[in-house]
Amino acid sequence: MAHASKMEIDMQFSYPDVHSNIVSIMSTFSTPITYEGKMQDNISVKMFMSICYNLQPSDLLVLACVCKYFKNMLDERINPLAGEIWCNSRNQFTIFKDMDPPTGMNQQTFARLLTFKNGCQFCKTKEKTPTVYWVPGVRSCRDCMLQRAFGFHLFQDTFKVDNEVLGLISPVIPDIYLSDAQGVSKYYWISHVKNTIAFFMDADDNTRSALNDLRGNIEIISKEAQHYHEWTNKLFQSQVRDQGILFERLLAEINSKLDYETLFKLQNDLSYQNLVLKVQVNPFLLHDWQNYKIKILQIIQRITCEEFTTQEPSITGSNGTAKRKFVNPVVSSNVQQGSVKKSKSKKSQWNQELMDPNKRRTRIIKRLRKLTYGTFQKSKESLISIQDPLYIYLSICPSFVNPPIVGGLDYTKEFFEETLIPTLKREAEQLRVNNVPQPPYLLDTKGALELGFGCVPVFGCFLCTSITPCALKKIKQHVKTFHKIDDDNAERVISVDCDAMITYMHLAFIKKKKQKKDDD
Repeated sequence: MAHASKMEIDMQFSYPDVHSNIVSIMSTFSTPITYEGKMQDNISVKMFMSICYNLQPSDLLVLACVCKYFKNMLDERINPLAGEIWCNSRNQFTIFKDMDPPTGMNQQTFARLLTFKNGCQFCKTKEKTPTVYWVPGVRSCRDCMLQRAFGFHLFQDTFKVDNEVLGLISPVIPDIYLSDAQGVSKYYWISHVKNTIAFFMDADDNTRSALNDLRGNIEIISKEAQHYHEWTNKLFQSQVRDQGILFERLLAEINSKLDYETLFKLQNDLSYQNLVLKVQVNPFLLHDWQNYKIKILQIIQRITCEEFTTQEPSITGSNGTAKRKFVNPVVSSNVQQGSVKKSKSKKSQWNQELMDPNKRRTRIIKRLRKLTYGTFQKSKESLISIQDPLYIYLSICPSFVNPPIVGGLDYTKEFFEETLIPTLKREAEQLRVNNVPQPPYLLDTKGALELGFGCVPVFGCFLCTSITPCALKKIKQHVKTFHKIDDDNAERVISVDCDAMITYMHLAFIKKKKQKKDDD
């Protein structure tokens, strides 16, 4: 008995202190989990781990919500093996492979953020494009993000937050692409600002001296967040392309059996455009392609029925009964031949318009101009500032150079604002990050001249705030007469008026074909 008691004591103190935590945890988990009245079988730790190694991150997230035991076993803070489970699941079942989490983030949080198919983590919607904002560490749609992050000028002008405080906070990355009246602004996570203000107010002299080190970390945090954004954005776009290929394969068989007029009406049908939008908004969702095919066939059937019902009605007799309309076969033949020629001509015209990228670009610029504002945002419908970085690279963005033909010539409002514009902005940001040489910029005096705005009334004077925008020759005359500045130095005080440029912005992006003069 004494020997047994001695062994019992040895078992308690035979492990080094460094392993005592793990031993305690594993001994706790070694007891099989029993669900009385719910599960007949007992699940051991070994069995649980082997099951988890074959589950996707989304399934692991669901499993962690089943009960407290599963939650603890998948928590890295409690179970040291949980991190390996999450990492293995992400590398094995998702496209987000071979990348460690950002500094200070565990594998579980990393996997949760990259589960795009779950949509926005706040409103839970899957109908809007989710984005991972790495500084606050959230996956959110733009609408929910705007409720939790404010712009620099809003904090500074409305809430009177000191610049010194904002200088201690890393802005939200990626940019939300919303501008206020003073131009493009950085956005900050509201809770970060509140916590920093509280910390700043309680700081003594010693703490304030340490804040300089904190400022140095802001650049490191921002660079790391930008690196992860570029990585996820690249894979996100890859997934969009893959889903687009699957959708095109689905349509190939259907489109081959349609005449051009029906195909054109299909592409302009609102229900069809909503199906296309659903695929592009969140490419990580699992789509029932067979159900998509059935819905597209139903849309085609409806279009065909509408064509049939809109044909010329029959003549009604005096007694109310319908009579067959007498048709002269000779005249009918001539009419039919004429209608065929007219139909072919119309189809040829549609085909020419659809295949001409310049016409599609013209439509994009017309829609963009309605959504763009200059110095001040005058209405809620205005979404984009003329000073937005999008306009720096718009002319070389892939989706502008070769615009999509998703919905014919006219895009729906939902597709244009929620899919096409964000895509163009992502492409512009990618061009900026890759240090692609900037094309001539329409708000820069030199760039405006290169774009051919010399004779267009878009130029102003830095020294005169009330002058009406005018052409270059007239503004140079003004500078020379009123400010005594010669032509060599005139460009230094000549500006481009934002509001005037909106009126003529199409000249910067739409190149008109020069008509050949006839030799008389």
